[in-house]
Amino acid sequence: FGQPTVVNNVLSFAAVPSILSEGPEHYASFGIDRSKGTLPFQLAGNLKRGGLVELAFGHRLRELIEDFGGGTESGRPVRAVQVG
Repeated sequence: FGQPTVVNNVLSFAAVPSILSEGPEHYASFGIDRSKGTLPFQLAGNLKRGGLVELAFGHRLRELIEDFGGGTESGRPVRAVQVG
């Protein structure tokens, strides 16, 4: 390589505007322990409310599904979740 190199993912680049406009302390106020910041999630499938959600680190999948997704459309319990 021999040249300056930046290796980041799209999530890192997406956080830059917030950090620059609000400051690093504001961004670091989201999350828990050493995991600071937010993550985007896409909710789809057998949920009452699908869509895109951005949450701070530290939320449980159950919170994401029930609080933001409204639970299952069918009313049946969640049996599987695909992450990734």
